[in-house]
Amino acid sequence: MTIVTLMLCVIFSMMYYFTQSDLENKSVAKWAVRPVEQAWKEQKQFVADASHELKTPLTVITTNAELMQQQGLDEESRERLSGNVLSMARHMRTLLEQMLELATGDASGPRAARG
Repeated sequence: MTIVTLMLCVIFSMMYYFTQSDLENKSVAKWAVRPVEQAWKEQKQFVADASHELKTPLTVITTNAELMQQQGLDEESRERLSGNVLSMARHMRTLLEQMLELATGDASGPRAARG
């Protein structure tokens, strides 16, 4: 066996070893990243759902406030519209408080587990 043949064998052996370890490292990396990807997807879904839940009462508030600005609106209609605005504002406040409770619970949960 010549020195060149020996060197080529060493080079090819090293290439094979590093290729195999790269493949193993990539699969370990994919495994490690999977929970982060799942959490990101869940967070995006939560934000989409929360946005939808807040959009409806905000639309009611905006529409009723615009109607209240109309000239010649009788007092009974004005009271009904302002009641709608107040009701939807309270509903939004409740939703936001629930979201803050969830966020606080998520933030304190792992810390409490760590002790």
